[in-house]
Amino acid sequence: MLKLYRNRKSNSVTSNTFDRDSSRYHKIRLNTSTATTTKTGLQPNFLEFLKTKGTPKHKDKQTLLKNLLSIIGTQHPKREATHPMSHGWIYRNSLDSPKITKKAIYKDKNEVAHKGEFTLLDHTPLQETVLEGPHSHQIPRLAHGLDRVLQSPGIHPLKDFYTSKYNFPVSLEDIHRPENIDIASFPPFIPAYKDETLLSIARENDCKIMGSTSSVGPFLSHLYFLVSTFKPVNLQGLSNTIQMQSVNFTKLTLRPVYISIIPRDGVYCIKKEEHEKRTAEILMDLGKTLEKMLTLETPEFESLLKTSNSPKKFEPESFHYLKIGDCLLRAQIDCCDPNIVGANKSFDLKTRAIAPIRYDLPHYTQRQDSKLVTLTGTELSFEREFYDMVRTSFLRYNYQTRIGRMDGIFVAYHNTRQMLGFEYLSRKEMDRFLFGNSAYGDKCFVVILKLFQHLIKYLTDLYPHQHLKLFAAQGNQELQFFVERPLPTATSNMLPNPTIQIPISGLVELFQVKLSVVLNGEKVLNLLQLDEEDNVSVAVNISRREDLPQSTLNQEYTHLLRSSGAL
Repeated sequence: MLKLYRNRKSNSVTSNTFDRDSSRYHKIRLNTSTATTTKTGLQPNFLEFLKTKGTPKHKDKQTLLKNLLSIIGTQHPKREATHPMSHGWIYRNSLDSPKITKKAIYKDKNEVAHKGEFTLLDHTPLQETVLEGPHSHQIPRLAHGLDRVLQSPGIHPLKDFYTSKYNFPVSLEDIHRPENIDIASFPPFIPAYKDETLLSIARENDCKIMGSTSSVGPFLSHLYFLVSTFKPVNLQGLSNTIQMQSVNFTKLTLRPVYISIIPRDGVYCIKKEEHEKRTAEILMDLGKTLEKMLTLETPEFESLLKTSNSPKKFEPESFHYLKIGDCLLRAQIDCCDPNIVGANKSFDLKTRAIAPIRYDLPHYTQRQDSKLVTLTGTELSFEREFYDMVRTSFLRYNYQTRIGRMDGIFVAYHNTRQMLGFEYLSRKEMDRFLFGNSAYGDKCFVVILKLFQHLIKYLTDLYPHQHLKLFAAQGNQELQFFVERPLPTATSNMLPNPTIQIPISGLVELFQVKLSVVLNGEKVLNLLQLDEEDNVSVAVNISRREDLPQSTLNQEYTHLLRSSGAL
């Protein structure tokens, strides 16, 4: 397979990629498996073309491009939709961060230590046990020939960039409006705190805490920021223009977390509270319908239309149950494929609206003509979508695949009106761009799960058998969280406000979490890089603010709820 690159400045041809009309890269593939090649790997007709046309002196770029495509087309006729492209378009290199001698920034031994008592959480891994549910349901598989995306890295556009031929069935292009789909026929989503099966498994296995990837994921992310001291993402392997962009997580990822801890028959259930009004409801509804579109053949999917006379019935969703320490976590399994290399054969389906839609959701209907027109670059490119995912969604996706023992995620890009392309991303690749390597991700995951269970145990020991609301936000090198618990009496506690009275249903208290990270027995300020042989642990201090009056706590708590959209 030959890739060509035209250098815009020198007007010369070299190997690698083909640049056209800007610094954005496109690729032309030459399948040499059935053609005669020379020692250089170039086909004879193509070498003759370069000699006769005199590429360095050629002035008309459009004519040159036309001649190039005509030569390629002569040797390899354009493939019809029945013989689609089998390889993805590569736009990045998945490389680990370069080895660095300095793994951490160590603390000054003369530095004054934090006040208060610290509890050391050792580096030994928590015991992990995969538990079987009472019912086994068939896990869906990809339809429409999409399974080949799993075996071929890179972007698989629905339509070829140059020929406009479809690489997948035409029926995948147009997206049905959610209101035209009988969503009521889908299996209902059961939150973890209402899941009787999850509760039964938790009680049978002596678990003290239970939750799902969606309910605990945001809180785990905040604990990762605390442990890693906001380690920047790794953009190596992307284009230079993207590497010049921000390497920090977005404000959306860093926003406060609002959860509830609900006691049920001796088990504390983690519930994710509504963080904001559902401005993204269209994307959530599309996510449900597009998952069915990707896993059902066209006749089956069309039976889901409200106009259909043969409605389809679905089996309940499939779940993976993982006991880690005293915690039981549930992960929904969207899809599987037996040909995936490795022990984990399942993966998650992610339907991703492109940037113009996401950044202007209230007016998304005015952006539905937007498409991804290039592989790399900062605008309307597949690389830009990947870059945005790294900074906004990868951490959440990574923890979902870890808890669910999944191999990776299958991403379908769309503009809410049309499907644009597909890509498969393994968890190992997500590790590289998030952490630098998988060792860093593995060891931090163990640490934050221990920290998560330690915090929940601290609060439930302090306020046993009480329904608690927890609102956590990042502070200055610490995690601050408000805890709202029931009042000891039935009196209502109103926030004194001269304009608007907002009721607070319970007593509000403020806590602070401070960490001291220990790498191979030494305290460090920042973890830069980790290897398999490294041992990481944390010493944690949790303290309650006693110096603030109740009225100030109520006011600050309500202000944070308002600003985050929770009120």
